[in-house]
Amino acid sequence: MGIHGQLEWALQAACKHEVNLEASPDDIDEMLQRGLKSYRGILLDDGVSGGRLDRPGFVALRHEAIQKRNVSHILIHKSDRFARPEQAGAAMSMEIELLLASLTIVF
Repeated sequence: MGIHGQLEWALQAACKHEVNLEASPDDIDEMLQRGLKSYRGILLDDGVSGGRLDRPGFVALRHEAIQKRNVSHILIHKSDRFARPEQAGAAMSMEIELLLASLTIVF
């Protein structure tokens, strides 16, 4: 599923979980045109290998989710968008860090 489809999934998940997601398909286009990794409620790593845990959008996601008190949920289309299976140990530690910060992760 492409990034627009993943955003559509996230918008539906946000509605289901009754959380506000400030994002639209036009925002994805804006991000791609301007080379942005973070915009409104979207953190994007398009074109960066998911095997890298130092992806700019991923690093920003973890930092912003913990620092911003208005973040309650993290919406990620599939768990392999968070980290690859071969990085399960590191991914589990990062996921626990987010859960201990009282965040809800929705895959």
